[in-house]
Amino acid sequence: MTIKNQPSQLENQLNILHGISLELMQNHNLDILLNQIADFACNSVGASYTIVSIQKGENGTGKCVTRLQDDCRPFQEPVSNYCRELETLFHIDPSPQQFLDIHKFDSCPKINSFFELPTPFLGLPLYRGNELLGGIYLLGRENGAQFSMDDQHVLEILATYAAIGISNTRLNKKLLKHDSLLKQHNESLSLLTTLTATMSESSDIEETLKQLLQQLMSYLHIDVGEIYLRQEEGWLLKLLFHMGKSDEPLWGQKHIRYGNGPVGLTARNAKPQSATLYNHQLCNCETSSNGEACNFIINCYPLLGQSDVFGVLVVGNCEIQPIDEREDDFLRSISAWLGVLIENQRLVEQRQRLAVLEERERIGMDLHDGVIQSIYAVGLTLEHIRMIMKDDPLKAREVLNQAIRELNSTIRDIRLYIFDLRPRKLQDEDLTAGIKRLVNEFRVNALVNVNYSGPDEGAPELTQNQAVALFHICQEALANVAKHGNATDVHLNVWKTPERLLMEIHDDGRGFKVNDAKFSLGHGLSNMQTRGNNAGGEVEITSARGKGTTILAWVPINQSQEENY
Repeated sequence: MTIKNQPSQLENQLNILHGISLELMQNHNLDILLNQIADFACNSVGASYTIVSIQKGENGTGKCVTRLQDDCRPFQEPVSNYCRELETLFHIDPSPQQFLDIHKFDSCPKINSFFELPTPFLGLPLYRGNELLGGIYLLGRENGAQFSMDDQHVLEILATYAAIGISNTRLNKKLLKHDSLLKQHNESLSLLTTLTATMSESSDIEETLKQLLQQLMSYLHIDVGEIYLRQEEGWLLKLLFHMGKSDEPLWGQKHIRYGNGPVGLTARNAKPQSATLYNHQLCNCETSSNGEACNFIINCYPLLGQSDVFGVLVVGNCEIQPIDEREDDFLRSISAWLGVLIENQRLVEQRQRLAVLEERERIGMDLHDGVIQSIYAVGLTLEHIRMIMKDDPLKAREVLNQAIRELNSTIRDIRLYIFDLRPRKLQDEDLTAGIKRLVNEFRVNALVNVNYSGPDEGAPELTQNQAVALFHICQEALANVAKHGNATDVHLNVWKTPERLLMEIHDDGRGFKVNDAKFSLGHGLSNMQTRGNNAGGEVEITSARGKGTTILAWVPINQSQEENY
């Protein structure tokens, strides 16, 4: 009969260590991992005191875990004080260390004062590559027994597994942080896309800012939001919007001067400001022990364009959930973006106002030099009629007929002004309907006969851009006839071939020299040619003095578009 040998203590320790090794390397909770290491180290060798510590990592915090036998007195000071002393041992010698008595080292005064009797010591460094992560420290043993080499070998293996597990937990923490930052980044990009869509869909700057503030508050979980805009003249900021838990503005007023309070200082200095509203009733989370409202943190960001500050964005949150660094950077970027948006909008408005003023001045000059002078001349003619009516009735009748002709000519000029100023676009109608509308308006306002012929189906084979181009070419051609042609008849024909759709406009007016047209007709003819080229076609202009003008425009027919109809 064969007697099977019982496993030795070392084999038992190695079997237990092998059983937990995979769990040590895969555990991503650092606290649980350190406790597992301490439990095995303490139980496997029967140490009186076991300390497992890791040094401060990138997150700036270290950790210590202890295990004591039941009959051992607790440490007199925080364990972190002892850990700092023990870590110096590996700075002197980075290899595992075993001593008969810890009192050998003067660098551990707190440890030496705690252990009055000779105390055996076993220390194992936790290395991952060349980086010292921490250590496993065992102090004392029952009956003062020493730690054996078998004990040291087992704990060296444990230290290897522990270092891998600690590195894995730190790496996992980095990955989770990276994933969180990536998710926040994607959310920020999504919000920027939404904000861009909001800006592009509305030309009303106030409505755009309102929607932007709502989206910001929802995304960043902001309790209160406000936008102040600087008045175009002066140093006054006006509250445009207030949103949040209260109907009243944060500062109790709707107008703030530059330099007054956090909002005014933000606008004057063009730098973000923060303030705290103590025991503010907007925050009713009742975190304080006496039930009073906690404090409210206010952040103000300048809406800074390229040339000046155009307003201030104000956000407020309870102190238990303040704006973090990432959110602060995001709000700074959004504020600068809004500042440029407001600046561009105001520049557009200024250009529009300037264009209106210039157009008013031009119309005023045209009316003064043309219509008003003509009416004044008719008035003088009527005065002359009154003077000669009794003495020369025949002459008076002749002069009266002349005055009527001049008055009809003035009325025609006024109609032409109306025709030239009226906006005409191709909206919700096909090309044929648009051209017919232009022809009817031209007949009424220019008092010129127009003969039109063209297809009834509206040229569905054309793209929208091609139809718009031909519409504007027709519009410009008729306007030139009214202003410069002095014509009595206009023929407008539209027809198509298998490859093209053509439009010809001919008048019997006075004509002109084509080479000199750019000096007499401004940009009208060149605009027509540009529109034709952009639509894939051409515009040909033929004219001679006393022989009228012919404008022929054509665009190619989109065959695939035609087959769809």
